[in-house]
Amino acid sequence: MSESGGGARRLTVEEQRNVATAYEQMAAAMAGWRDAAEGRRRLEAIQGKCAHEPSQKMKHNFFAVARNHDRKGTKMLNNLPRSAWLCLFLLVAGGPVMAQRSPEAEAWRKKTLDTFRNAKPTPALARVSAVDRLLAIEEIRQIPYKYCRCINQRDWDCWTNLFAPDSDYWNSKLGVVKGPSGMYQHLIATGMTSERVHSQFVILGGPEIELLSPTTARGTFQEEYTFSSVGVDPSAPKGEVVTGGEETRAFGVYYQTYGKIEGKWKIKSNIHLDLRIDKGPVSSQATFINSEAPPN
Repeated sequence: MSESGGGARRLTVEEQRNVATAYEQMAAAMAGWRDAAEGRRRLEAIQGKCAHEPSQKMKHNFFAVARNHDRKGTKMLNNLPRSAWLCLFLLVAGGPVMAQRSPEAEAWRKKTLDTFRNAKPTPALARVSAVDRLLAIEEIRQIPYKYCRCINQRDWDCWTNLFAPDSDYWNSKLGVVKGPSGMYQHLIATGMTSERVHSQFVILGGPEIELLSPTTARGTFQEEYTFSSVGVDPSAPKGEVVTGGEETRAFGVYYQTYGKIEGKWKIKSNIHLDLRIDKGPVSSQATFINSEAPPN
């Protein structure tokens, strides 16, 4: 989080640690909740049900109390109803704490990044002619573009079929999912197939493709992506890519490896690292059109 007092700045490591400690103390103190772990589960269970962002004053008071050097906001915070406390913690403090990855998620992340880092040119690449290299690179370059277009057009078959049968991906609700069918379950779990959620993916610049062998390659591309949710659905599952009535715009870098399977290039591994994330309400002037996609 970057809100503190009257101006916007990034919290120091020590301040983030104090916020995390305050979060655990609050979770443990909630009436009838056995311990901090139970409190965390209860808080996560209602994440996404807070429709309104806390005011700047509420944020300032919260951070002041959490840092233990200013108690002026204590009275106001103590008088908040429990629902407001929960929303305040989830929206202001919960983000940095909940963003901490589970051991399983961190293991998948490390494995996938290592897969990309360790993907190096092989001796077999010397047998590929210059023309065949160019043809292969151009075929692979189409994959990131299709990756974006298929999502934008809500063509889920087109998108999931970009992945190899043995590819995998991490989903916070499902764990590791595998292959095209697993990627479709990922889409459902994140709410991307919902009629309320609209996605716009745009590649910035062009993909950088490196051929490693006649049947393997890796690629990097920068991307801007926006998730918008029109209307608030109280029944929306936790883990959706965007909260109802809000919009998330992010910039990141994708790292992918590819394999040639039965004559077609497919995504073998896929991970993105975010560089910047902006969140706010969906513009009242925004119009979302589900345009008909021609057959592939």
